[in-house]
Amino acid sequence: MAEKKKQGRNVSDPMRVLKVLQVLKKYSDSNNRMSQSGIMEKLKNDEDIDYSCDAKTLSKALREMILVLNPPPQSLTGKTRDEFIIRYKDWDSGCIPQRITGIYYKPYIEVSEMQAIADGIKQLDTISREQKEKIISKLKKEYNVSFDSEGDVSVFSADDCEALAVNTAVIAQAAKKCMEITFNFGGYDRSGEVVPRCDDSGKPRIYRAVPYYVVSYRGKRYMLCCYIRSNGEYTDNVSIYRVDLMRNITVTDKPGRMINAVREFVNTNADEYIQKHPDMTYGQPITVRLKVKAEYYTLIHDTFGMSYEFVRQLDDTYDEIKVTTSEKGIIDLAMSWPDRIEIISPASLRKKLAERAKDLIGKYKE
Repeated sequence: MAEKKKQGRNVSDPMRVLKVLQVLKKYSDSNNRMSQSGIMEKLKNDEDIDYSCDAKTLSKALREMILVLNPPPQSLTGKTRDEFIIRYKDWDSGCIPQRITGIYYKPYIEVSEMQAIADGIKQLDTISREQKEKIISKLKKEYNVSFDSEGDVSVFSADDCEALAVNTAVIAQAAKKCMEITFNFGGYDRSGEVVPRCDDSGKPRIYRAVPYYVVSYRGKRYMLCCYIRSNGEYTDNVSIYRVDLMRNITVTDKPGRMINAVREFVNTNADEYIQKHPDMTYGQPITVRLKVKAEYYTLIHDTFGMSYEFVRQLDDTYDEIKVTTSEKGIIDLAMSWPDRIEIISPASLRKKLAERAKDLIGKYKE
């Protein structure tokens, strides 16, 4: 079969510029700046782009692109700063250097801004879920960004927004490339400050993980990941961390475990995972039979969506249903709504719930 002919210097200038822009959109950002040789390599080896050129031609294309897509370099002000979408070393010096290096594409819309748009789309009640997903998918493709499109709409306080936006963007970058990250994790103290958990020496503990999803759940955003133990071993189950409580996230140069190697993500996605883990609880899901008061199916639907299975009508008041869920999640739910649901089986779960109830009674016994 004849080799596909590469497009080269005879291609029109607009096409050449578009091909280079395609590379920058796909492979670069402020943390992944590109050299001209790196751009040439991607132009040649990326099958979707399939274009080759020499160094002189590329340099000309970059200069043309900067002149067309950016404001004049000498016009840089605070107001025009965000309009410079092709950036490079000393891009804010007021001139285009003879040798352009450290090149990256900065989209008009940042990941955090795109997330806000996606959350707004998810709130609309005038279009179907399928239409919402289609629009969000187009946004991801058009702007070449990765952001959370799973779960419910998120609402965050102003104090959380800065850390949340930064953390989400870094996690999305690592998840897209399946790379390990390190981070600190903590919680709020009595003064309302997020303080990190510490190791035995009193220093902030360093966590390692491979992120796969950032999901929104009941007004908070969570990272679903594979945790890495101190000895370098991966845990079998999915781990969950609240994104606004994470600090100092760093994307390492170590490739992580692929998502299809994580047991709990085999043949499932983030949306299904959330439905099987109420309140973002941990643990391998199990099959549970519940006795449910028929007038309270809203509670079941809000917790499990349509993933429950109707088994039979027990009497005029109660039904029996079957759900797949985490052990802790269903115990917490049954403890919260004892007048609406009852665990029928497995017997071991009924026993654990009885022990929890006994402890609770003992705590409040006068």
